[in-house]
Amino acid sequence: MTHGLTALLVLTLPQTRPWRCWPKLWWGLVLAGLLVSVTSVIAPVRGVLQLGAQAVAARGDAGDPADLTGWQPRYTPLLANWRYAAASRPGGFEDEHGHPRNGSAHTIEALFGVAATSPEQGQAPVRWEDRCGRHLWWRFWGDLLGLSGWLLLGPCVLLAALFAWLALAAGRSTQAPAPMP
Repeated sequence: MTHGLTALLVLTLPQTRPWRCWPKLWWGLVLAGLLVSVTSVIAPVRGVLQLGAQAVAARGDAGDPADLTGWQPRYTPLLANWRYAAASRPGGFEDEHGHPRNGSAHTIEALFGVAATSPEQGQAPVRWEDRCGRHLWWRFWGDLLGLSGWLLLGPCVLLAALFAWLALAAGRSTQAPAPMP
């Protein structure tokens, strides 16, 4: 579906130019799309699903946890991912030595407002890369190599800014009107 939708947008957007006809609606949709895209990256899917399954078990809901966490408003990724990112900061799911900080108050209560009924339901994300934002490549490699993640991300951001500036400069030079003879 993604490929077909992309092809449809490539073919129709230049013809309809919604940014000219409905600029407020267009920019509202762009901002909504940006919010959803950032929300999908801000937390690791595996960690959110693990804690969601633990919360479903703690509530005693019947059925497949994947189905319940996918459709119930309590588990919506639009909220759960932001809560996960806030709880995943250093000191949230891990102690100062890098060990998982288990307990319902640190895990499923913080994300979903559900108290664990057994110790297994209050486990922190099991995988090391699902804690403290390590699902993001610069945090993962920074922690693995003992560097600040910003030292790894900084050159990429500077290179992207340079390429954006060069593209903008090239675009301006092609739009400049030719001088009259």
